[in-house]
Amino acid sequence: MVTLCVLKSGGDYSPEHVHWLARQVPDLVCLSDVSVQGVPTIPLEYDLPGWWSKIEAFKPIIKGDVMLIDLDTVVFRLPKVTETTVLRDFYYPQRMGSGF
Repeated sequence: MVTLCVLKSGGDYSPEHVHWLARQVPDLVCLSDVSVQGVPTIPLEYDLPGWWSKIEAFKPIIKGDVMLIDLDTVVFRLPKVTETTVLRDFYYPQRMGSGF
């Protein structure tokens, strides 16, 4: 399984947020349009606005199962993933969210 986060420059998050999450999550890989020193990074290919860059977590060069973790997530322990689970949207509970 590949554990990913996404950092798109120009928003609320910076490489420091990726470093903070990487200390909680072993083998974290970051999709980003900026360099994140010390964390394996896959370049974002498209200039999608804001959180839409998360869609690149499903591009073909990323092989196997993907666990996408937002940069505002605190990880106490990683679960053993046995099924697909998604967060419900906070404002529209009938819709899926993208949170872990």
